[in-house]
Amino acid sequence: DDEDQPRSVVAIGGQDATVSVWTSARAKPLVVFRDCFGGAVSDLAWSRNGSLLCASSHDGSTCTFEFDVERDLGRRLSSSDARAHLDAAFAVEGGSNGLSL
Repeated sequence: DDEDQPRSVVAIGGQDATVSVWTSARAKPLVVFRDCFGGAVSDLAWSRNGSLLCASSHDGSTCTFEFDVERDLGRRLSSSDARAHLDAAFAVEGGSNGLSL
């Protein structure tokens, strides 16, 4: 089933002061945060375990969003599973894909 398929999760900060979280398993964002900032988003960073997304804005403020990783974003792959998935998806004939984790 699709729930068990590996997927990518990304966060995007906008000039319109929004933060959206997308997954490769869906055509629409998982969530869009609209009322956090008075200016454009300047930077985003995920915590090591993926449960926190920190954002900063050109207005000088910061905001942190917390996720239940398994429920909200999907099962986190181990490093070896992630490597195998990347190798299968982006393999270059006769060698490594050049991607690193």
